[in-house]
Amino acid sequence: MEESKRIGQHVRAARELADASTEEIAERLGIGRASLSNLELGYDRAPRLTIALQQKLCHALDLDPMVFWENGPGVRNLRGRVTAHFEAIRDPLRIKEALYYVLQDFHRIRPGVIYLSLLTNESASRVVTVTWGDSLTMTPEVPSEKRAADAAELSERRGWDTVRHFNIREAAECEIETPDLGWVCEVSCSAGALWAGIHPTVSFDEDLIPFVHHTGDAISECVSRNSVSREPHDLASRVRALEEAMRKLQDNKNV
Repeated sequence: MEESKRIGQHVRAARELADASTEEIAERLGIGRASLSNLELGYDRAPRLTIALQQKLCHALDLDPMVFWENGPGVRNLRGRVTAHFEAIRDPLRIKEALYYVLQDFHRIRPGVIYLSLLTNESASRVVTVTWGDSLTMTPEVPSEKRAADAAELSERRGWDTVRHFNIREAAECEIETPDLGWVCEVSCSAGALWAGIHPTVSFDEDLIPFVHHTGDAISECVSRNSVSREPHDLASRVRALEEAMRKLQDNKNV
């Protein structure tokens, strides 16, 4: 895809998701409405994307300057941020919290990414989902039968000695209730099946696949590093667990 069209799609997605009109954003940028429309469509007659205009776009739409780079520092920075979020939580029970902040970072560099959802291997009924624009809640979620079946199929095709599998699908095929999704990138990881949803105004960008894989790897590392989800979390429960362990140890000594 041409660079001008790629950037234009990102700008349009960010503007629409901010629920802002072309007139409103054009006024903030100090350009005409037609000029902004030409920029979003990637037309040759679009205004030149100077450093000053890039700064204004970032300020008006809350974007990271790396949005204007196809690859390079932005790619490395995003991978580093993903890793940092999951290393910071150090608790599988807080995966949704980490996903929420990962989505904020994804969106500022690739505004078309507006949805992340993980179906865990630990429980076929446990799904963790965050959507751009929604507040962070810890409400339990249950996947649809199709989602569970899709994840199971993806996991069955995953092997330790093979390339990690992924699917690219139109959102309509996935029966996702979240509106404004055009594409879904689904990847497998040892923790489960991870979905990344893309805004319909943005063409699917294959350079997102490594990002999604990296997020899945970070989740898997978080789960494998900490078995907190299987341990009691309140003090009374921990004391009871310790007393039970001591009792069993004493019983074994008496045998």
